[in-house]
Amino acid sequence: MKLKSPSPSPEVLQQVFGAASLGDNDAYDYMRLWIKATRLIDDLFDEIEDWAEEKTYQLAQTLLVDLPANKFFHAHSSALLPHHLTVLNAWRDSNEWKKSEEKPKQLHAHVICEQTADIFILVSYLTGGYENMRNNSLKIRELFLKEDF
Repeated sequence: MKLKSPSPSPEVLQQVFGAASLGDNDAYDYMRLWIKATRLIDDLFDEIEDWAEEKTYQLAQTLLVDLPANKFFHAHSSALLPHHLTVLNAWRDSNEWKKSEEKPKQLHAHVICEQTADIFILVSYLTGGYENMRNNSLKIRELFLKEDF
């Protein structure tokens, strides 16, 4: 079975991220920037033959300027940066296990690569506390459910 991450529509992302951020525009923008960066990085790895120079500039602008300048990121960097680290580590581990001949590792590789959802769940907590996190947690996770094709 081959698994694929869905690509939610901009409307679905706007709805879920809007609820998670409780109208905090900086928190919403942080999540939008995170999605933009991770999609570009994913394209760099998975679709290198279609990579264009403009995407390099977009990725650099997002990671080197927009994300570090985001007010929500500044206010909560001590909580967010450890999650950046663990998500990056999970993504690297996932890429290694996807190459494995062992079926359990291949299967779990597709789960651990989606730990990025936890960053958005943390944003939900930071903007609205425990109840907001619980109200949005499963909706956020649904954005990253794998589908077979």
